Amino acid sequence: MKNFTYLRYKTLGSTNQKLYQLAKNNFPEFTVVSTEHQTSGKGQRGSTWESSANENLTFSFLLRFDDFPSHEAHLISIWVSIYLQKFLSDCHIESKIKWPNDIIIHQKKAGGILIENQIQGQKIQFAVVGIGLNVYQKNFQGLKKATSIQNEFPEFSKGLKNFEMNLINFLFENRKKLKLENKNNLYQSYNQQLLGFQKINTFEQNGVCFSGIIYGIDQHGRLLVKREKSEVIESFDIKEISLMY
Repeated sequence: MKNFTYLRYKTLGSTNQKLYQLAKNNFPEFTVVSTEHQTSGKGQRGSTWESSANENLTFSFLLRFDDFPSHEAHLISIWVSIYLQKFLSDCHIESKIKWPNDIIIHQKKAGGILIENQIQGQKIQFAVVGIGLNVYQKNFQGLKKATSIQNEFPEFSKGLKNFEMNLINFLFENRKKLKLENKNNLYQSYNQQLLGFQKINTFEQNGVCFSGIIYGIDQHGRLLVKREKSEVIESFDIKEISLMY
């Protein structure tokens, strides 16, 4: 195991919430909080993340910064999305990133990322990065767009604990690339793995659907879309538009 603090709990309401408390108590860079069963996990936009016990990965890790501007917070999400997708690809699990940071396998959601930042002034002091990845769960209580790795790849048989530690080690080994990687390289890598990139997609905005082509993301992490029969490329924030898939 690498040189980081790893805390494992049988049951937790939220790994993000637990780690955020520890971060405020000066726990070190890349402290990891993991649980066998997360009972009150959170997703984007205040949604819940439901996960069966001992079937999925639910963990959070801590990133600390000396000089990371708050207006570049989206780069954390981009970096985590890229390297989570890279890890899965190395395991022969093909996936895509649904903007901003969902993991999609065969047009269904298999994972998600939730990042909570502590900001002071114009700088991010630390970020708590939560990852939920459906691995062996079979049933999703009527959630038609949810899936797991084994549902899509029945031959997958890696032990859950080893799979988790391999992923955590992979993120740990690549953590410095968030701070050192050229931003344009991050954007390019992200766009290449973006679901619907340079294709016609259906979107929902304020209850109205429209078609458009995804041109990637801009320097603020906003989605770039050109509507059908339009020559203008528009940018959208996370709460302004939804990709229908």
